[in-house]
Amino acid sequence: MSSATSYPALCCCRRPLRSRPQNVNHTHPLPPLPPDPASASSYHLYRLHHFHLGLELRQETREMAGCLVLEFSCLMAGGPLLVLDMHPAMRVSSVRCRRTGGRDGNLKESPCSLDNRSISPSKDACSRTSEEPVGADASEAEDCLDLTEPPCSPQTSDCLWYVTSDSPIPSQSSPRCSPVMMPLDLSVSGSIATGSLSSASPVGTSFTDRPCSPFNGHSPSPAFPRSPVCLNPESSLSTLPPPIEMSSHFSSCYYYSPDFMFPVPDGNSVTFASNPHFPIKDHQPSNFGSPCMLHSANNSMPPYSTCCFPLDFRVEDFTDYGSALNISVPENLQRNEMFQVIVHYITGEGPAVWWLDPELSYGGSKLFVFTQGHSVCNRSFFPCFDTPAVKCTYSASVKAPAGIQVLMSCSHSYFTEESGIHHFYMEHPVPAYLVALTAGHLFPADIGPRSRVWAEPCMLQLAVGKLSGRVEQWLQAAESLYGPYIWGRYDIVFLPPSFPIVAMENPCLTFVICSILDSEDFLLIDVIHEIAHGWFGNAVTNASWEEMWLSEGLATYAQRRITTRVYGAAFTSLETTFRLEALHRQIRILGQDTPLSRLQAKLEPGVNPSNLMNLFTYEKGFCFVHYLSQLCGDPDHFDAFLRVSIFAIN
Repeated sequence: MSSATSYPALCCCRRPLRSRPQNVNHTHPLPPLPPDPASASSYHLYRLHHFHLGLELRQETREMAGCLVLEFSCLMAGGPLLVLDMHPAMRVSSVRCRRTGGRDGNLKESPCSLDNRSISPSKDACSRTSEEPVGADASEAEDCLDLTEPPCSPQTSDCLWYVTSDSPIPSQSSPRCSPVMMPLDLSVSGSIATGSLSSASPVGTSFTDRPCSPFNGHSPSPAFPRSPVCLNPESSLSTLPPPIEMSSHFSSCYYYSPDFMFPVPDGNSVTFASNPHFPIKDHQPSNFGSPCMLHSANNSMPPYSTCCFPLDFRVEDFTDYGSALNISVPENLQRNEMFQVIVHYITGEGPAVWWLDPELSYGGSKLFVFTQGHSVCNRSFFPCFDTPAVKCTYSASVKAPAGIQVLMSCSHSYFTEESGIHHFYMEHPVPAYLVALTAGHLFPADIGPRSRVWAEPCMLQLAVGKLSGRVEQWLQAAESLYGPYIWGRYDIVFLPPSFPIVAMENPCLTFVICSILDSEDFLLIDVIHEIAHGWFGNAVTNASWEEMWLSEGLATYAQRRITTRVYGAAFTSLETTFRLEALHRQIRILGQDTPLSRLQAKLEPGVNPSNLMNLFTYEKGFCFVHYLSQLCGDPDHFDAFLRVSIFAIN
């Protein structure tokens, strides 16, 4: 008879190991999330499934006007305070809520499993009332930012969201996802109304007199039938409803059936940025009110059925690199109940958002903006759970001036010429710091079957000459080591020298400083390192900022395994020796046991996690991973272990 297996009390980093669970709880299999001193958010109380970001780029004022729709489920009954990370550079004008009546994880209601990695909603929308104040240009026809339909995650459901030539036509009897309603449009072209908000009648919290979709036991009034542009599952899959122009004075509700899915056809009104198969969008106009630090939503629940109702919120100080958006959600929220929070805000220049003067870009572009979210900067881009412990899918709709190319770190995108809206969707769950945007006079050039470079015209040919055919070679080498590249495309955008770091591993779209094109060796090493992050850091993410060495150490190890396979052991040994000598110099200067030189640094409250990023994060992390590979006796065996681990996690 075999003896019982013993389990060590301490792991390799001398932390106590959790005892093996005796009774497995199949109802709530997800472990509790680790604490994050750098985040003020209540991410341990709510599960974030998906968010949609509607933006308008305003080059005159160097601002982004945004409408953020976040889809949550409550992990405990009673509606505890919802806290989002934000930044003083951001001004919030209104916060609203929509309760869907749906439940998270109830397979009887939805075939799409929802967790913090995926989302499976269908959507509904309703507009704001014409009584809201609008800007001086309200008489002009306003464009609408069309919000896309978040899908059932392909990781957790068989439901299709986008359609390819190999996709089956959905049947009329196909199961529906849990009905989660969200605004499907954003109109922000009017100027911001001035003046203070009244607690009794706050700007941006009035309601349409039209009732909305039948949820929570309410039904639409016969006096207000469904909009004639609603999408019907019995509609033909080969036709597309014509786009409609809507102003902020138009008020109605729109409906979407998750069974109605078809590709957007090629035509004069649509040009595709990367993937031609993208879901149909719908419209819901709204306006922004003036910003405030305190918002009181008195009598927020109207006596009639409505889609949205206002919420109390307050902005409080947190640290020198962020603040906290405290939102009072309904107290009668049930455990696992699905609901949405809609935040209207404006953000200017902050740690994440960089607006460049024309002379700082190579082409003198009047509008050039980019974001840099790592580590905790994206809280100045949009309110979020700004922690690596939370990952979700997201979508975005961005309105920019004519002639400006907008790019985001997403797996799918398309552009509608008539409205001037760029649409994006990321099908894989990512943490907040991996959401990235850039806009300017950028042009593409293909460098491989699944890669292209984006750059200003004067830099484009240089980038193509340096990378053409090589990126695909590096991707194939990485796939042979660690399994399929899950992100689809690997594009690179070369940004002006004002970009604050060398490169950033944003999924599907790596940001690289253009000055690195002057050095061929550094270029290939850095790009291969960012490719390695597609497996280590992006697909599998460190749970806390204290464990950044896991992301960077594994990516550095994988980078050197790739260069060994492509360029040989001599090239890799030379690069490794150069970096390790720099590491030893740092150790001699700082000492062997200091907070900055430890493999796993301690993140104290108030300390910016970016301050923990140094050479030790990369090279000491690499040394530990390399040591583990040597314990296996064969690096190929260790690569196989990593490949299986990535597959199991994803």
